[in-house]
Amino acid sequence: MPTPTIESLRFLRNAGVFADVPTGALLHKFKPYNLVYGFNGSGKTTLSRLIESLGDAGLSENLADGAEFAFALSDGSTPSHSAPKNVASRYISVFNEDYVDRTLTWKDGTARPIIYLGQEQAELAAQLAKLEADESAAAQEETLRNSEFSSARRALETKRRDVARLIAEELALCRRYTAANLKADYDAGTFTPESKLHAEERRRLKEVINRTDLPAPIPKLRVSTSGDTVAEFVSETLSTQVAEVAIAALERRKDALVWVQEGIDLHSNEEDCLFCGGSLTSSRVEALRTALRSGFDTLASKINEAQQRVEAFRQACQAQKDWLAGLGEALPNFKSDLSRSVGELLKLPENGLTAGAAWRGQLEKKRANPDAAIVPFDLHDASWDGALAETVGAFNVVVENNNAALADFSNEQARAREKLKAHHLADHQTAYEQAVAADSGAAATKDSSTAKLADIRAQIGKVREQLRSHGPAAAELNKLLKSYLGHSQISLEATEDGYKICRDGKVSRKPLSEGEKTAVAFCYFLTSLQSEGRKISDLIIVLDDPISSLDARAMTHVVALIRKRFSTVSQLFLLTHNLEFMREMKKWLGKRYENETAEFLFVETGINKDGKRSSTIVKLPKLIRDYESEYHYLYSLVRFLAEKPDDAERFAYLMPTQSVRSWIFSWPLKIPVRPA
Repeated sequence: MPTPTIESLRFLRNAGVFADVPTGALLHKFKPYNLVYGFNGSGKTTLSRLIESLGDAGLSENLADGAEFAFALSDGSTPSHSAPKNVASRYISVFNEDYVDRTLTWKDGTARPIIYLGQEQAELAAQLAKLEADESAAAQEETLRNSEFSSARRALETKRRDVARLIAEELALCRRYTAANLKADYDAGTFTPESKLHAEERRRLKEVINRTDLPAPIPKLRVSTSGDTVAEFVSETLSTQVAEVAIAALERRKDALVWVQEGIDLHSNEEDCLFCGGSLTSSRVEALRTALRSGFDTLASKINEAQQRVEAFRQACQAQKDWLAGLGEALPNFKSDLSRSVGELLKLPENGLTAGAAWRGQLEKKRANPDAAIVPFDLHDASWDGALAETVGAFNVVVENNNAALADFSNEQARAREKLKAHHLADHQTAYEQAVAADSGAAATKDSSTAKLADIRAQIGKVREQLRSHGPAAAELNKLLKSYLGHSQISLEATEDGYKICRDGKVSRKPLSEGEKTAVAFCYFLTSLQSEGRKISDLIIVLDDPISSLDARAMTHVVALIRKRFSTVSQLFLLTHNLEFMREMKKWLGKRYENETAEFLFVETGINKDGKRSSTIVKLPKLIRDYESEYHYLYSLVRFLAEKPDDAERFAYLMPTQSVRSWIFSWPLKIPVRPA
């Protein structure tokens, strides 16, 4: 079966300098022999990378990021960036700068091994051919089984999603019931026909499930205030007197206690009383001072503590009042009971707030007149704490009854959901089990075909290892190099892992010249073409500037090698920017061009309006095809640009100097001349 050839590019996007080619565009078709000429930087190497991506190695790592493409082959297949593998992959061989970088490690003077077939390896070659045929059939089988498995898996996943979505809607669960939940339910048990429900029962269950007007549970209230204790302490504080001041002279005017304290301070430095002139002994002053200071300090401290307790009590009452004001709703059956209970409960914190305000005023009066006896405001006729505990207890009973009813309804909803879910799971169980069985069977078949293909490929790897014979390959390479260079100073020595590059019989540690690199790389490429049992007539060859940095003698030898070795290839692409090399190739392909088995192409490059270069592949212009020099073509551009100044920026960058470009824009010619 002949190797399918590359007919055309179907589409191209984001491929570096190349302009995008939309899908369905009318593209030029490639022929068995294709000579592609273009200036430096026009995109020839990019074209070689696009074709190289169709080979065994897959997408070229040096393509522009995001590059997308598709080729059309003669067998009707359309390999692309997303699926480049094709029947012709193993027959595509590309010589370009990437090939040189991959193949030859110039730093340490080694190259990768070349697979070479000797005459004694014919049996292995036949075995390899059979294994490759088996691999092709197994690959097709794996593709088919993968497709079947994908279909079965999609069907199962669709079934899971659809049933899960139905159950989520029926049970008002939104996204809380998914395909994963469905799988877990089926994995956990079997749902029998007895789980199925009549339509009227399903309707009733849905009504229970969909009820959304339920209030939230009400929290219970805890007793956290000790009003009786605060009232008792305030009462004690207000009734406390300065008992230590028991001086008879002050009995008649208890409001003079403060004055006496000040009098003591005033007389502390006097020997006699300022009023009566009597003797005021130091012991008498100290006795008065000690009695009054102790009484005042003790009472002041007690008043402070009483004020703090009153404030804490008042804040607790206010917090309880605020909490009751923000209370949620009860179920309709408990609304009146809750309202009555809250009303009774509010009386106590309101009474506490009133008492707290009264106590604050009374304590301030006590501070101003410490020995005054003040009757405290009455917090409650009986026990305030007992009344609070009783009303809180009554309130909590109502709350408990309300919340119990709510909890039971939630349980009823949960039971309704479980029954309705079991109905739907039972209703779809047979279809679900069939989808699971189909998925499992397809997975087993896929795994079997994958294992079979892997086994064949492992055998191919072993046979190819046996086919590797460095010695004959090295001999062929050295023969080519000697003929190519005209001397035998550069040679390759076969090793276990590759080849040593030698100069005058010794391992070379110095860099080779660019011409020597090209010579070694190209000879390596030529030798490798018949590796692994491939025939030259089966190959698709791409040569991107194979004469780079070569002198005229070496270029002539390369031309002879190409004409000799590639006359019978399945398809050939010659890419170059060297006009002399292009002329030699035109001579060789002249008759093929006339009988339409060869095509001469040109990578035309211009500057877009956004200032970026953009290339496209066109037929080789007549002025390049028919003349020995490219200056006829460039001169035609000068004429064209002079006549079309609006298009000047597109091709002006090709002009050699700024003066020429300026001349173009000022040229007054009126005769339009375009490139052929």
